[in-house]
Amino acid sequence: MANASLQIGNGNWAIKENDLLGYSKSGTRFLPIPITMTRATLGTRVNPSGLIENVELLGSELVTNGDFSNGSTDWQLQYTGTGDWSITDKLNFENVNGGSAQLNVFEVGKIYKITVDYVFTSGTRLILPYDGSNFPSGGVITTTGSVNGYTYYYTPNSTTLLIYSDGNGNGSIDNVSVKEATIDGLARVDYTDGTASLLVEPQRTNLVTYSEDFTQWSKEATVTLTPNYSTSPDGTNNATRVQLDADDSVYLSSLGSSKTFSIYVKGVAGETIRISNGVATNFTLTGNWDRLQVYDTSGSSTLIGVNTYSSVTARDIQVWGAQLEEGSYPTSYIKTQGSSVTRNKDEYTKTGISDKINSEEGVLFAEIKKDKGTQFSLISLDKSSDSDNYIYVGYLNNTTTLRAQIKINGSIVLDEDVNIGNTNVFSKVAVKYKSGDYAFFINGSKVGNTSTSTDSFSDGDLDRLELGYDLNSIFKFYGNVRQLQIFKTALSDSELATLTT
Repeated sequence: MANASLQIGNGNWAIKENDLLGYSKSGTRFLPIPITMTRATLGTRVNPSGLIENVELLGSELVTNGDFSNGSTDWQLQYTGTGDWSITDKLNFENVNGGSAQLNVFEVGKIYKITVDYVFTSGTRLILPYDGSNFPSGGVITTTGSVNGYTYYYTPNSTTLLIYSDGNGNGSIDNVSVKEATIDGLARVDYTDGTASLLVEPQRTNLVTYSEDFTQWSKEATVTLTPNYSTSPDGTNNATRVQLDADDSVYLSSLGSSKTFSIYVKGVAGETIRISNGVATNFTLTGNWDRLQVYDTSGSSTLIGVNTYSSVTARDIQVWGAQLEEGSYPTSYIKTQGSSVTRNKDEYTKTGISDKINSEEGVLFAEIKKDKGTQFSLISLDKSSDSDNYIYVGYLNNTTTLRAQIKINGSIVLDEDVNIGNTNVFSKVAVKYKSGDYAFFINGSKVGNTSTSTDSFSDGDLDRLELGYDLNSIFKFYGNVRQLQIFKTALSDSELATLTT
């Protein structure tokens, strides 16, 4: 079988800022081919260890003595304002309307990941950090309480790391960390099912403003919450224990309707818990972390919650990672810490690759699984603004029908739809093009009729690969891609059967 001129995945994954690295092979050599990736927000994935993590590239630690083990070394206490600052293995503030600082930490305009442990017992605001005039998005704490590993991303206007409290604040800070961060334009190689695949998702917003801090939720008086009780699905000690009686509830209200609510729950195997979102569903727990979900089919929900109504049996559970989003299915986890957070859509294109695509003959092959949305979800070879020449393969507006279509000089020479009958499995698909021989293969078999059209593409008609079909924005591909290959020769039917088996 001929080598592919461009490959993505197949167990070989590499990412860098704004690029997913495709490749071609020459003997034992891998030649990188950058695929442009766009998503101007942070995203998460399930890593090879099965833990949920941010997809980010981090620099070295920029804070010295962030755990205050060397007292006030490198810190300027009472850098601004009034009040008492002290250090006893942590940075304490009492009746403070001002800040303490570490100088020359940031470069203006870059993005940094800031992580701290804090206790905030009273005051108007705790601001981490403060640039003297602006309250950074995500870094303003207005609710008292304690959080380990409070994390946010910050673009500074000055070089100084200033920790600030106003309104005579009281509390403590510990384990301050600052690292330069790359979070935009990073592809997400996901291991949810234990194997690597490229995760491609639409834009979603988590409307739950405290996705991990359940002390900010409403609860029945008989409910007991214990934050930072156990290890959560992200591998840190930030899961909350919830102890309930019969007919107890932890809930949020006034969040709108027609949305999917999901939450990670762990409890005793065999016991049941109830999740509410306009409608309510009882779930049987497995003893492991389960992501439970309920879609508001009524379109009238104003309340989400976890409860023990309707005689469910669980009385002692752990919870983490609550998410409420527009749409009929949950997407990857979006962390929130006091405000809603949006993750932009993933987009992948590679232009200017006419040298990787033979206009006379070739094959487009992919191993893919669609998300649970109702949009068309396609992968295409085409040319910008040219609706007369293209090849695409993918799903119709459901998760069971696969389509291949080829259009040459305005005429459709192949158009096949096949219902695969399964909604949650990967399929290997290939579409072959060659004058007199156009065909579609799925999972080892040729499907439909071979087209014997003698039409063929001209040089330059195809010069772009896209996870989507650009002439219609609703045809973006959303789902998972294990591998994708472009061949410059039309493989034989036996080779295509082998490739797609």
